Amino acid sequence: MQDISRELGVAYVLEGSVRKADNQVRITAQLVDATTGDHLWAAHYDRPLKKIFSLQDEIVRSIVTTLKLQLPLDMQLSRDLVAQHTDNPEAYDDYLRGVEYVTSYSAEEILKARQMFEKAIQLDPAYTDAYGFLGYTYWWNWYSQYGGDDPSLLDRAISLEQQAIALDDAHAYIAHANLCRFYPFKRQYDQAVTECQRAIELGPSCPHCYFSAAETSNRSGKPREAIGFVEKAERLDPRNRGLFELDRGAAYILMGRYAEAIPIFKAYFVSYPHVMWAHVWQAVAYSELGREQEARAEAVEIMRISPGFSLKAEKERMALQDQTLEERYINDLRKAGLK
Repeated sequence: MQDISRELGVAYVLEGSVRKADNQVRITAQLVDATTGDHLWAAHYDRPLKKIFSLQDEIVRSIVTTLKLQLPLDMQLSRDLVAQHTDNPEAYDDYLRGVEYVTSYSAEEILKARQMFEKAIQLDPAYTDAYGFLGYTYWWNWYSQYGGDDPSLLDRAISLEQQAIALDDAHAYIAHANLCRFYPFKRQYDQAVTECQRAIELGPSCPHCYFSAAETSNRSGKPREAIGFVEKAERLDPRNRGLFELDRGAAYILMGRYAEAIPIFKAYFVSYPHVMWAHVWQAVAYSELGREQEARAEAVEIMRISPGFSLKAEKERMALQDQTLEERYINDLRKAGLK
């Protein structure tokens, strides 16, 4: 526990287990002071599965009481903390499976994720978060050129985010964060920033919101600001800090710090080998440093991940507000052997 405390920068750790059999669930939980190893609270629960969400609320309230935390009275406890926003356990399960598939970022897993989000929406047609991530799957297909250069995929993604907001704007921080990320590809940078601000206003503890803000800041020519958003996302979600490093590496490239960006992407590839864009940025870094052979090796990886990749389509997807810099980087990719 002390190791976890130091690594993640936390004072308390909640540990336990969940077991499900038929329509029953058993949860054991204990709260530990990670700095000392002392156990502060422990409990176990046997409940019907249909009461799982009220059980989440009960556990969170117990922890809040134990730690004497003071939370805003209007905070909906675990419903805000776990981004549930549905009363259908099966829909929530499909949603969580979809999120897990998304984080692989491969063409096959993105398709599986889409199917999970569609199932969640069938079970709960008003499930805001499921619409938000369903839109993300369409965008990722377009962004990574998995489906060729079909602009309707981007339009479909934006439409789904707008639908999520129309359903429940108060809980639509995922949708706002995604629009923050999507609008630069329409060259709508001011609108993107507005969406970033709204996402963070609604979800101040949502790492995805700051991650999206980092990407938009990079595309808007504010890489130092992007690094600040990356650090905020990593503080909120230290378990997945490696994911957010993509935008730190991109920020270094945009600042001309190419040699510093290279080890960031090398570390990133270990956990996320299917993210084409990391290889795109790495190819740019190598080209800028005159390391042509290594740039060409990155080009091979890009074509492996996305066989339909083209530089013509890539220009739309780089979407830098500084179009002179954008053209320079496209030429770097051309020098690496991409067409």
